[in-house]
Amino acid sequence: MKKDVLVIMTGGTIDAEPYTDPAHPPKRATMLTHSMIPTTMEQMGFAQRCDFLPWRAKDSNDFTPEEMRDLAQIIRTSKARYVIVTHGTDAMADHSRDIMQRLQLPDSSLRSDHPSGATVPFVRGEWPSRDKVVVFTGAMVPLANGPRSDAYKNLHYICENMEGWKPGVRVVMHEKSFAPEGLKKNFATYTFEGNEIPDKPRREVWR
Repeated sequence: MKKDVLVIMTGGTIDAEPYTDPAHPPKRATMLTHSMIPTTMEQMGFAQRCDFLPWRAKDSNDFTPEEMRDLAQIIRTSKARYVIVTHGTDAMADHSRDIMQRLQLPDSSLRSDHPSGATVPFVRGEWPSRDKVVVFTGAMVPLANGPRSDAYKNLHYICENMEGWKPGVRVVMHEKSFAPEGLKKNFATYTFEGNEIPDKPRREVWR
């Protein structure tokens, strides 16, 4: 099967050590040494179409402008038709808007060298950046907490539905799709608030 999905792991709660009390998460999560995303996707039956890039393992608040530029270049030059970015929730709304803006820049803005930490080919992809489906997602409870984690539902929702989605950048949380514009995280309720994208997914399972 052709691998047309790139999963970029950048850290955040989804790939953090288990929370002792998920109802009262720590202010700073401790990242796992190895991401659980590939194994999770394999267990769900969705890994056969994916390439996995364990690019960063850090709190989303700690990303630099240079790293955001590099992330945009990875997305733009990947051959993948679909790109899933697993990401911390604190800065997810801001970073999804940042990447959306960077993907709209002309190709001349791309750096000639390769972003640090990249292990995928840097060639002009089969799918130009404006034709890609780019999805940011994460979790309020780490995958390491097992079935209590909302990451499973978010990843499953993406994998079942994104073939029916229009190109562009979106955020998936709470098994819902949100437009980056106007999106925010409610730190009191641990939920995302914003404009839901009214696409009607086809719900085609890859398996």
